Amino acid sequence: MKTSDLTNQEKLEEIFEMTKENNDILRNLRRQQYIANAFRFLYWVVILVSLGGAYYYVKPAIDSFNQNKTKMDNTLQQFNDLRSSLPETKLFDQVMQGIRNATGVSATTTNQ
Repeated sequence: MKTSDLTNQEKLEEIFEMTKENNDILRNLRRQQYIANAFRFLYWVVILVSLGGAYYYVKPAIDSFNQNKTKMDNTLQQFNDLRSSLPETKLFDQVMQGIRNATGVSATTTNQ
């Protein structure tokens, strides 16, 4: 059937049917867009919650490491204070430098 053979009423009905079909397609696309956005939002929420959970799980280990580092820094500072207060500091530095030279370790020393 050619388009020229149709009456105006038939053309109008055909346009009306195509419009209804287009409307259904557009509504379906819009619904799919809403669902995709909801899943995308849920995806990012899961990722952010997982990162928060991982931090909560690892935080005790990080805190323990920081406490041990602070204790170690304090101990080294006390050792350096004790070493610098000894009268044999120069002799000790010479012995340590000799050990470093013998083992091939090059380390910088701080003279206080």
